[in-house]
Amino acid sequence: MSAYTSKLSRVRATSSTDSSFPAKAPTATQPSGAGVVGDPVVQGAPDWIQVIPFGDGADNATFDLRVIGWKVSDLGLWVPTILAQAACTLSTAVGIDTYEVTSSQRFADTISLTQVRADVDSKVSSPTNDLVASFQVETRGSAFIEITFDLGTATGANALVSWV
Repeated sequence: MSAYTSKLSRVRATSSTDSSFPAKAPTATQPSGAGVVGDPVVQGAPDWIQVIPFGDGADNATFDLRVIGWKVSDLGLWVPTILAQAACTLSTAVGIDTYEVTSSQRFADTISLTQVRADVDSKVSSPTNDLVASFQVETRGSAFIEITFDLGTATGANALVSWV
C-alpha cells in the first residue's frame, strides 16, 4: 500500500514472525519495506488510520502490534515515534481464500491499546465473542505509518489498514 486510500489493504505481503519489536531509530533514509504505508508526495495526509489485526494460529492466540509514525525534518532526518501499541487476541472469525485474509488466518476479536490516550488519540472496537475488532489511531501528521509486530502465542501477525 503506497498511497493514501480508504480501502483496506494488507500491511505485509507475508505475516510477520518477529518475536520482538524491531528497534527503530532516526535515519536519513526514507522509510520503506514490509509494514510501511503512506506517500510523502501526497499533500494533506489523512489524520487517522484504521487497523484491523489478524494473524496465524489458534483461537485465543496473541500478539502485540505497534503503530509507528515517521516524520521528516527540514534537512531530511526521518524520525519515528510510537503512535500506539496494541495487545491482540485472535478469534474464530477467519477470512476467505484468495482474499487479503485467508481461511487459515484469524481476525482479532480483542484489542487492548497502550501508549495512547484512549478516546483522544484513538478509537477502539473490541467486541470479543469472535467478532472482528479494529482500532483507529491519529497519525499526527506522519508522512509514513509503519506497523510492526511482536508475537506472543500466535505463529504469525499482520493487519489490514486504511486511511480514514
